[in-house]
Amino acid sequence: MKKLKLYKALKIVNQKGMPEIWKPCARPDLLYFPDHEIVRIYNWEIQSLYQYYKIADNVSVLNDYYYIMKYSLLKTLAGKHNCSVQKIMQKYYHDGRFRINFLTRY
Repeated sequence: MKKLKLYKALKIVNQKGMPEIWKPCARPDLLYFPDHEIVRIYNWEIQSLYQYYKIADNVSVLNDYYYIMKYSLLKTLAGKHNCSVQKIMQKYYHDGRFRINFLTRY
């Protein structure tokens, strides 16, 4: 939870008498980067935490972290392109995988 708060990818909603709700949120500080750079940043953040916990027995608790980061990424891209998360998923998911095409220069 500390990492998610640090990255500003998580919003915790507290309602009186109800358990707290974790919600992924867009990261406005990344909106001005190219799409492939936003994905690279998220990938690096996810992989670094997985590397840190790779020898732990309870690595399954990272599923919540991955879920929040995945939807934070989608919401960030949706905010950048001023559209819905559903449209971002339609644009970038192919054969069940998230893919962004970009050109490199040699």
